[in-house]
This record gives sequence, C-alpha cells and structure tokens, in this order.
Amino acid sequence: MAKRPGKTINMLDGEKLDFVGIHDFDEWYKYLYRWCEWHKFASITEKKYKEQRNLQPDGSTSKNIEIVWEAGRSVDEYTKINIEVRIQCINQKDVEVVRDGVKAMWQVGEIVMFVWAGFTLDKAGWFEGPFTGFFKKFYEKYLYREMIDQLKRDVWKQGWEFFNDAKKLLNLYTFETRPSEISKKGGGGGLTGF
Repeated sequence: MAKRPGKTINMLDGEKLDFVGIHDFDEWYKYLYRWCEWHKFASITEKKYKEQRNLQPDGSTSKNIEIVWEAGRSVDEYTKINIEVRIQCINQKDVEVVRDGVKAMWQVGEIVMFVWAGFTLDKAGWFEGPFTGFFKKFYEKYLYREMIDQLKRDVWKQGWEFFNDAKKLLNLYTFETRPSEISKKGGGGGLTGF
C-alpha cells in the first residue's frame, strides 16, 4: 500500500488472486471500478497503466498489461479507508466466444491481482509532531478505540468482499476433494470450497 501521512492499519495485505482462462477483461475491470463507486469510494485514482504488445512465435500478438489503482473513502475528519489494487494481465489474446447465441470478443490469458485494504488514522497528518503525538496516542487509545475496533472489522469484511466479488466474476469457484480427519479414520471424504 502507498505511503500516506498518519498511521495506516492494513487488514488485507497483498491478497493474491491468480486466474488463467477465458474472461471478459473489460467488463471485469469496469465491475471492479463500479464496485468502489457503489461502496461510496469517492476518490478512485489510476496510478499506473502500462501495456506492452508481444509477437508470438505463431505470428499472433498478445499483450501484457499492468494496472495500479487506489480507492479512498473518508470515514470522518480523522480517518480514511483505502483499497489498493494491482492487476497484471499476462499474454492476453483476443478470442471469439459465443454466449447465449451472441458472438463476442473476450480474452484468454492470465490475470494476477493483488489487493490491499486498510485505513489511515490522522489522514491529514495533524498530529505528527512530538508534542501533538502525545495527544494522538491518548485520542486513539482512549477516545477513538471503539471506532478503530469497528473499522478493523468493517475494512476486513469489505476488503474480502471486494476480493471475492472479483474472483466470483471470473468464475473462480473450484472444489477439490481432500481427505478429512474422518476419512483418515475410515469415514467419508470432505469437500472444500474456493
């Protein structure tokens, strides 16, 4: 997560989503942006966009894309919630698909996404000095403690909601059978999800 004034508490710290397959990248990317708008993130900033085209041995072209953006929402005058997303698309190629009888151009390739979610206390840096630092510690420890605890729960939940919605849209629900403790003792197997 980017360096900010104040103290940043990360609840998701670079959670990784890795997907290889056919997908509609434009629709997926728009959905992530709209998700932030729906959840009242007022400032959404694309910090980096880099696209590189590659010539493949078979004569076709693919592209690698790197995108970094950050979304922020003020909670009050003291605190701000932040989500940072880093997306890497590797060897993206256009492919024609037929879905519900309609032809469309989608992409095939790998998407790697990292998500950071946290909140910043003293977002404006008002209490950075040694004298005011004492008041900041007192305020956060005694007066703002319940709000910090609530923010930890809310930001953790919202960060995972963002991550899981991104995953869901790419149809990443997979199940695998794993032997459970019961099956090791002669019982049935267990199903584990995503």
